Amino acid sequence: MNTLIEQPIATTLLRGSHLGPYLIRRLLQQGGMSSVYLAYDEETYTTVALKVLTLQNTPAFDEQLTQFRRERRIMKSLHHEHILPLLGAGRQGAFAYLVMPYMEGGSLKDRMEQGHMSPAEARATFEQLADALHYMHSFGILHRDIKPANILLDGNGSVYLADFGIASYTDESAIESNGQVMGTPMYMSPELCYGEASVSSDIYALGTLLYQMLTGQAPFEGTDSRNVCMRQIEESPLHPSRLNSTISPAIEQVVLCSLEKEVSTRFTTIASFAEAYTVACTPTSVFSKAHALMGAFVSSLETRFQSNTSTSLTRGYDTEAVLAWR
Repeated sequence: MNTLIEQPIATTLLRGSHLGPYLIRRLLQQGGMSSVYLAYDEETYTTVALKVLTLQNTPAFDEQLTQFRRERRIMKSLHHEHILPLLGAGRQGAFAYLVMPYMEGGSLKDRMEQGHMSPAEARATFEQLADALHYMHSFGILHRDIKPANILLDGNGSVYLADFGIASYTDESAIESNGQVMGTPMYMSPELCYGEASVSSDIYALGTLLYQMLTGQAPFEGTDSRNVCMRQIEESPLHPSRLNSTISPAIEQVVLCSLEKEVSTRFTTIASFAEAYTVACTPTSVFSKAHALMGAFVSSLETRFQSNTSTSLTRGYDTEAVLAWR
């Protein structure tokens, strides 16, 4: 049984306070369930980032703590050069925390505030993230919250997938016990809006991110979560070349394929998505590029067909699922 804090407690750590050997320097980010602090490890003499959950006796506490423990378990199991590693974890008084390296390059969100990327920069970022996601998927783990704020930079051109707060295993439902679907609407696939998380929903989120890197904006933006999700379900994205005329037809087709409304018409795997994008970015003849892109797309569809021989490729969505977003 969990030991909960019965009396109201401070939810923000003060500068100069300690969690274990970690000296708190300042708050970096305040989230709905946890906070991230810049801290100094007095044992290893290094700067780190602490993700801290305040343990309080609230109706939502048990589920939050379960998610926090799942995040710790998932991070501990992942070892990839472009996934932010877990350095340690602990609990002190009213706080549970995860320890991670501090990335001095900030986040991809910070970079995107400067405008869209060059094709070369977007390709380098995309390939690193695709490799990390392919690795995760090979272990049956979904990220479920791919967005610029959850991608960190080290200042040397390397990017790191971070924040596994709502990551889950492929056999877990995306609908929480309170009927909510956790996620960020601008990056949620149509089926994820109804509570169906899968490899394909991560592909859609990565496609949304690629669209944003190339054009400077996501396909569907807004502050009304329900409205954004309904647009994800019902509207087609504006062709990216309308926002950035330097985007080639080949690159545009790859991006749009990743954003197909129907799961069955998207790329089947992150690997097939990455392969098609690499081909689209490679200078070559129009004929050979079209042939290679078609081959990658057909291979993707064949793989999906083989994995669904007992079910129809076209599936409906559970329209009775409760739509709610943070």
